Parts: sequence; C-alpha cells; structure tokens
Amino acid sequence: MRKRLLVEEDIDELTDFQKILLLNKRKIDPSEVEFTTSDGKRFDDIIQVNQSSIIFQFDDFEQFLRFFFPETFEEGSDGDWEANYYDRMYYGYHNFYDDMYDIADEDWREGYVIQSLPNSLIPKLIEIIEKIDPKLADKISKDGINPNSVELTDLLDGLGFEEDLTEVYLNAQVQAIEADIKPYFENLYCNAPQVVGIDTLSCFFRYELRWGNAIMLISDEGTGDEKLLDLIFKGMEKRFNNHAPEWYEVRYNCFDRETYQYVSERGWDRVLDTLDERIEDGEYYSKEYVETLRKLLTVFEFNKWYTLPGSKTKILIDGVNPENNKIKYRISRNTWNAEYGEATLEELINMKNNYSLFDK
Repeated sequence: MRKRLLVEEDIDELTDFQKILLLNKRKIDPSEVEFTTSDGKRFDDIIQVNQSSIIFQFDDFEQFLRFFFPETFEEGSDGDWEANYYDRMYYGYHNFYDDMYDIADEDWREGYVIQSLPNSLIPKLIEIIEKIDPKLADKISKDGINPNSVELTDLLDGLGFEEDLTEVYLNAQVQAIEADIKPYFENLYCNAPQVVGIDTLSCFFRYELRWGNAIMLISDEGTGDEKLLDLIFKGMEKRFNNHAPEWYEVRYNCFDRETYQYVSERGWDRVLDTLDERIEDGEYYSKEYVETLRKLLTVFEFNKWYTLPGSKTKILIDGVNPENNKIKYRISRNTWNAEYGEATLEELINMKNNYSLFDK
C-alpha cells in the first residue's frame, strides 16, 4: 500500500513512458493520469485515458486535422484556412457553384459545353437541328459534335439556350464533385493516424492508441523522456506526406463519373425537349428570325471580337433581336468601354468591310 501511495503522490513527476508502463500493468488509475505537450498544452476535450489505451474524440473533420497535424494546419498559417475549407467541403457547405461559374461561362465560349452532350442524345439533337439547319445537322451526323462545336454553340446561343445549357453543364460538374468529396477526404485522411499506431474507430470522430503501440512509437521515435503527444505530432508530420492540395485545387481531384453522366443526361434531355417544343410551336421563332440567324452564322461567330480593317476598332456580335430580326452588336474603339447597336445583316457586313460607316 505504501508503494502504491508513493507512486500516486509522484505521478506528475513521471515521464509519459513511465505512466504508460504503469497503466499497462494496472499499477495506477487512468483518472490520475494526463498527457500534455512539452509546452503544457492540454486536450481535455479530445483525450480520454483508459486502463489500456488513449481515446481521441473529435467534434468534426477540422478539429481532427488541427489536432493530428498542428504544424501543417497551424493557426494563422495558410494551412489554417485550408483546414476550414476542407471541413466545409467535407460537410457539404462549400459553394462549388460560385467557384466554377466563370469557368463554365468560358467553357461555353470555347465549345466545351456543347461537347459535353451525352452520346445517347446525339441522334435526338440531330433530329431537332435538322428542322432549322439541315446542313449543320448533316455535318454533325457525319463528323460528330466536336468538329462542329463552335457552329453548334453559336446556333444554340442564337436560339437563346446559352444560359440553360451552361446551367446543365455547371450543375453536372458541381454534383459530380460533391458526390466524390467525402470519399476523397476519407480515403486521404481517415486512417492517417495509423502511421503512428493509432487505430480508427470512427472516421474523423473516434480513434484509439493502445499502450503497446504507444510503447513502440516511443521506442521508434524517442528515448523515453519525451512527451507522448509531441511524439505523435512529430510522427504524423514525418510519416504522413499525402496532404490534399490547396482548397481551390481539391475539385480537380474529385469527380464521380456516374453522377455527372446522370445529371448531364437528364439536363440535356430536358433542354432538347424545350428546344423542340419551341421549334414546333412555329411562333416562338419566326421564319425570319431563324433565317436571319442562319445567315448571320455563315459570316460571324458569337462572342468573338472582330477587328475592323485599317483600325483598332472592334465589333462583337451578341445575337438577333427577335422583335425586329436585327443583329445586336457591340463596338469598342478602346479597351475601356463599348457601345451597343443594332443593324440588319447586310448593313453589318457592309460596316465590317468599311470602317468609316462605323465612324459616325
């Protein structure tokens, strides 16, 4: 009994290694033991000492990252932001839609949105396009979507479907990323503490370091005088080096192909149905409108600046005004602003070839 009391009175003077040996032999009560870092930091909200192990319990993914990787995700560092972003992504609070909106807009102009049309819907698209532009439908039928993506993009833009199709493309991309984001982080970090002998009980929430593994860690990384937590943190930083990239690059590592195909196919199918209904309606697009659009696209592309001969002035075609079938355009004489105007196709061609007609 006297020896037992002596150990209890001097327990704070024991090294962590000595505490673990005594706990493992059931010579001291777990409630009498605490583990801190060398600078005295305690983790009472995370650590629970048992007779045979330490249990680490976390509230969320962010707390898990900050505890096991204190250097990587140190408060005030770049990693500090990353831990918060990773946590928001993991729990579905990050807005990938806003991150990717501008990219989707660029992808529309480059023709990538049109190229995302599911193969299963290409025959349906050809059947619809044939009603208003048989030549383009024939080209798509012979050569496929990609070689004709710019021409098809301009046609669908002129028919008023840029916003709808960009939305389909963007939603499919975002949902594919969101479907894969949790498995991505779990595959990367869930079992990361195993590099220092810590077992996973519940991913990002509950972990266990048994005393046998703790003794092995001390033998491998220390001399027996160090703090156990210091060795854990040191070992994690040393043995684990497969961290996620910066938050804005994470989306390039996450993509669930099945989700993308499902969302994309449903969205495209819905938009093509709407396009077909408007064409069949006969009133939504007048014959004059469709004819003007077809002729326009043999001369100009949408969303492309054309430099007028002999000048620095540029024009860009915005589309056809369905109320008067005139071409909407922008003209810029410098890089700071642009003026808007409308003209018939014939007038626009004449002005393109004769800059002085613009200079009024």
